[in-house]
Amino acid sequence: MRTARAGIEGPTGPGPPRSRLIVPVIALAAAFSLAIGWYELLGMGEWHQYLEYDDGVWFGTAVRLAHGVLPYRSFVDDQPPGVPVLMLPFALWSRSVGTRTAFAWARLAVPLVETVGVLALGWAVRHRGALTTAIACGVMAVYPLCLIDQRTVMLEPFCAMFCLLGLAAAFQGNHLSGRTGRLALAGACFGLAGACKAFALLPFVVVVVALLASAARRRLVPFLCGTAVSFALVCGPFLVLAPAAFVHDVVVTQFARTGVSEPSLYDRLASLIGSPPSSVPSGLSDHHDRELAVVLAVLIGALVVGSYTIGRAWSRGARGRHVSNTVLVGDGDARFMPLDATAVAIAVVTGTGLAEPAAYYYHYAAFFGPFLALMLGLAGGRLGRRVPRLLSFCALAVLVVGAVHAVQTVRASPGGLPNVALIDRLVPPGACVLGDDAPTLVLSDRFSSATPGCTAVTDAFGTTISEDGGYPASSPEGHSAKVVAVWLDALRHSDYVVLALGFQERRIPWDAPALRGYLGSHFQALTSSGDIVLRRRAPS
Repeated sequence: MRTARAGIEGPTGPGPPRSRLIVPVIALAAAFSLAIGWYELLGMGEWHQYLEYDDGVWFGTAVRLAHGVLPYRSFVDDQPPGVPVLMLPFALWSRSVGTRTAFAWARLAVPLVETVGVLALGWAVRHRGALTTAIACGVMAVYPLCLIDQRTVMLEPFCAMFCLLGLAAAFQGNHLSGRTGRLALAGACFGLAGACKAFALLPFVVVVVALLASAARRRLVPFLCGTAVSFALVCGPFLVLAPAAFVHDVVVTQFARTGVSEPSLYDRLASLIGSPPSSVPSGLSDHHDRELAVVLAVLIGALVVGSYTIGRAWSRGARGRHVSNTVLVGDGDARFMPLDATAVAIAVVTGTGLAEPAAYYYHYAAFFGPFLALMLGLAGGRLGRRVPRLLSFCALAVLVVGAVHAVQTVRASPGGLPNVALIDRLVPPGACVLGDDAPTLVLSDRFSSATPGCTAVTDAFGTTISEDGGYPASSPEGHSAKVVAVWLDALRHSDYVVLALGFQERRIPWDAPALRGYLGSHFQALTSSGDIVLRRRAPS
């Protein structure tokens, strides 16, 4: 009985001596990731700066929730509510200190989330030795887009962290755990990941297939139950209160959405390999980055395939004799293990899944980075069985270069400064404001209103694509009667309009005659504000 259980959970017999380097390696990688995140926010002064569009939307959703205004039921939210729910303590605090201060402190908490992800990754591979652990945790710690994404309230760090916690719970050594409690916990982590972003479905499906193919298949039910329970605890209340709107916003809109400028496959590959676009948070990679991405992708593929081919040959030759350096490289089994197969499958499935959608944004790669790190760590550690010291030196050199590149990338991606002073001067606190840019209103403490019946629009872009079948405001479909009616209703329930983009049609279809006509007859641009701040005209 004990042997059967061991067959599920890991090899029988005593394991290799644990290297004293493993804990310091994990700690060093986690500390580097955390230090870079806090350096961006505090050292570069970005915690009060404009960093992204999406971060203001997710934190703004939490603020609406803190004021009793529910997403899906009262306004469009095209993602699951997990991150806004997690941000709720900061959002509640904003009622006392203002959204600007609460948003800054919420940003400081996100690098801790990324750090937990590094620790979970290290925990999942620690049994394979210090080299594997160093490569896996090191790659995640220096992956540029993980570092950029962790500086503010984005979905990917939370989603990836819960997925990594799920993997760490699901696997016991190289094998899927045979313990019901661990698999239920793993499922719960994946459920929380799915409550943050639908990307979690990609690694989740791989783990389900791995369970079905393993001796632990009879414990698939506890795994799925854990997933369902945790997902329902977070999303269930919103689904019950607004079932049709929840399904439409989170499911239909995401599958239907399209883009005007779709990054090419090479641009996406460059992003996934770890080369951020030339301009963050927007822009595409240049042709040199694309060429480098192709070369790196080929090298990664060769490393992974070669490591398992060489490892298998070495395993056959090493049978019956002692293999040295087991402390450095892990146990003496060089077979293609379930953990290895799962890591490769997750990287392939996730990378392919992110490269396929019509719309692609640079921060999607921050979800892929940890799984790329897992695959590279396992492959590199296996390859190092034959020449551990040489590969350790090479891995250290690559990680040092990666760390330098990561720091340079972070320093070259500064935040911006919206015209907060102008908004502070022209828009009174507590006024009812409609904006095309949630973070601008959050940073200027003009996001929340004390006016009864004020518009609850939070995500201008998401509101438009949700109503017109996934098309942006600049497309003909974005001028449909349904879309125009939604924005007219928002204008009717607003006293001020703040347009960070002016009358660009990236988020609101301003060229629609009905919208421009209503705006012209009922609002006026305030002196010295250009088209940024408009106020409702006094009744004549």
